[in-house]
Amino acid sequence: MGKKIIDNPFAFSSWVQKNKKNIRCIWIVKKKSLVHEEADIYYSLSVKGMFYQLTARVSICSHSTYSDFNPIIMLFRRSIFKVNLWHGAPLKKIMHDIETGLAQRIKKFLYDRYDLVLSPGPKFSGIFTKAFKVDSCKVIEAKYPRIKAKSIDPSFILYAPTFRDGLDFDYFKNIDFVIINKLMKKLNKVFLIRLHPSLNVSQELKNKVKIFSQIQVDETPDVYRILPYVSVLISDYSGIIFDFLYYERPIIFAPFDLDEYLNKTRGVYFDYAEISIRPICYNWCEIVLCLEDIENYDYEKLRDLMIKYCCTEISPNKEIFERIQNATY
Repeated sequence: MGKKIIDNPFAFSSWVQKNKKNIRCIWIVKKKSLVHEEADIYYSLSVKGMFYQLTARVSICSHSTYSDFNPIIMLFRRSIFKVNLWHGAPLKKIMHDIETGLAQRIKKFLYDRYDLVLSPGPKFSGIFTKAFKVDSCKVIEAKYPRIKAKSIDPSFILYAPTFRDGLDFDYFKNIDFVIINKLMKKLNKVFLIRLHPSLNVSQELKNKVKIFSQIQVDETPDVYRILPYVSVLISDYSGIIFDFLYYERPIIFAPFDLDEYLNKTRGVYFDYAEISIRPICYNWCEIVLCLEDIENYDYEKLRDLMIKYCCTEISPNKEIFERIQNATY
């Protein structure tokens, strides 16, 4: 959304810069502190930034052309070839599938018309076709470019829950950090807390965990730089679950508020039983028990069902580039 230099577009543009020297990649930001013109990173409202947005042949975003670029310029550049590499595997409903007011519907109509949309696997492709209102031929199935090679010696156990749409939820209800810290020492791991980017980590939480040697709160810009070093993922309804399947490591599903989440949020695409692995944990005591006797859960069927190119060396960047090239040249 113009405030970070991360995710699929960054991984893809980095590959293009390295492998396609005749293509110039311009990064547009909405935060002046990120500007670095020597690296072709420009502010969206600067003269150069506006020039490149007006003259680029292709636009690539992770959220929306409205949020990631200058919306006024993009309104007049509706003919530009638009690619959405998205920022997650959808469990929660997205884009046109979300019930919104008239203003949001108009905005989506004006801006969110894409020539190419990236899907991480066949299970999601139909969702992207409907949610983005595109023909199936405009959906490309490939591994997300942001997925990095896994570390052979992972040191973290990561808790990464998603956000709630308007729900007042306590992510750490009845958690005993003393027990967690003791368990991490036993496992020789660090318990890493990573909240959704739309959530602010409270100072109260930071104060609680700073006294423990094996517990940390992570606020680095890009969680996908951490994933290769994670040995166990704990999450609820986050799309990070599907990214983590590539690493073939244990996942603990922790939908503490499953019924409320399903009934009061924007809605989901899958039955939770379809995309989760047993045992499911509904509180922190159950999570601790799972961590004490962690095993390689039978995630192979889930992995093969949800994602593509798990165990191959096929370059998603090359595949995406060729689709863009074939459509624009």
